[in-house]
Amino acid sequence: MGAKKSQRNAALVVFGIIAAFYLLNLVIFSPDGEGQLVAGGLMLVASGAVWIYLLGAPDTLHCDRTLNTCRLIKARFLLTPKSVRAFPLERLRDVSVNETYLPSHDSPAHKGYEVSLKIDDGRTHVFSTEEGERKADAIARRIKSFLKDDGQRSLTVRRFPWTMIALGIGSIIFGALLVLSGATGWPFAGRR
Repeated sequence: MGAKKSQRNAALVVFGIIAAFYLLNLVIFSPDGEGQLVAGGLMLVASGAVWIYLLGAPDTLHCDRTLNTCRLIKARFLLTPKSVRAFPLERLRDVSVNETYLPSHDSPAHKGYEVSLKIDDGRTHVFSTEEGERKADAIARRIKSFLKDDGQRSLTVRRFPWTMIALGIGSIIFGALLVLSGATGWPFAGRR
């Protein structure tokens, strides 16, 4: 799976921030070995948190029969602001899965599948884009099931970017281990 240009740009921004903090740490402050571990660990924790904040928010569809509303929330991505589209539930006519091509700058485009919400005024809102047709069909079936079953009061579907969240959490955990190692001397305490 090829990385999208926006994903590469995000990775470059995060790693650039980490490199800048390390250079600042080494050139200006020049702390001892433990101090460098603590400073570097804190930077990794901070960059992991920023990574999750900028890239880890879910896209959400929330429909409520009682209020007769649907809200489609497209999460922020880097500096792109979050968008919220609200429309009456009664105007949601159908859900479809459409084949599309996902561009990649380092490999040929590959197939993807968009889950689209069709509104009665002819507008279409793309809720999510999936790489697998099965996953897109499962999301569409869940929304269609809600539309047909008047007994369900509300529906919430979230699409989390698990890979981005996992990278941020990995950075936070590794940074916390560096801070712990620098602050306590562990695992080097017995070797002095």
